[in-house]
Amino acid sequence: MAGKRRLPLWLKGALWAFGLAVLAWFWAAVYVYEYQGSLLYDPDGRVVPLAEVALARSEVVSIPVGGGLSVQGWYVAPTDGLPIIVYLKDASGSVTAEHERFADMADDGYGLLAIDYRGFPFSPGQISQANMNDDALAAYDYAAARGRPLVIWGRGLGAAPATWVAAHREAGALVLEAPLASAVELLEERFPILPVSFLLKDKFPTRDWIGQANEPLFLAQGSQDTAIPVSQGEELYALAPNPRLKWIAEGAGHDDLWQKGLWTHAKAFLAATGLVEAHN
Repeated sequence: MAGKRRLPLWLKGALWAFGLAVLAWFWAAVYVYEYQGSLLYDPDGRVVPLAEVALARSEVVSIPVGGGLSVQGWYVAPTDGLPIIVYLKDASGSVTAEHERFADMADDGYGLLAIDYRGFPFSPGQISQANMNDDALAAYDYAAARGRPLVIWGRGLGAAPATWVAAHREAGALVLEAPLASAVELLEERFPILPVSFLLKDKFPTRDWIGQANEPLFLAQGSQDTAIPVSQGEELYALAPNPRLKWIAEGAGHDDLWQKGLWTHAKAFLAATGLVEAHN
């Protein structure tokens, strides 16, 4: 009786390799789905007490956002008829860590409202795209009640809620600093063989919202940004209804635009919009 026919060794090896590849793909997909929050958000960090920083005309504020929760942040009253900047942070740490740039804004007389979204160190709650958008709207409405012109400023991932607000409210200007056009696209570059669009809950489709944001737009990004490719900012600028100024800082990365002179460019942009007189 003839024995069973055995598979050639090369075919066995190929089948084993294919099986391992499928298994690796499966576990990579599970990882992205289960731990997508850690891929998008890094909420750990210290809340810097306001008493430790040199921030003129400032106070801690608490803004209700529903469900019995409030988000907290810093408010700086404007002077000389200058606008209030509604500052929407990126995806890491507490907004209070950025007190040095806020001091520059306050020293020039600008108003400021800067919050931690729900789930970040200064504010209780759960992080999500929907909550970040709602928190940003609540911050805008709080600032709008002060009766001054508003500038919406979004940094990094914060460009998504900033653009959402600009699409649903009216402001004097929109500033997008190292902006994210799509979280799906960002993670697809890291996991090119996975169905990221299917796996990701919070997609942050800024590119889908920018068309309804009619405010004059200033885009700032570093040419060597490795966190969010400069192509994402370029795409948003091309889609915007009212693009006014694009500054791509040569040699700059994701976190050093302020040191490269961002505030000087932003002030010139705001002066050009007619919101403020030119300030040195």
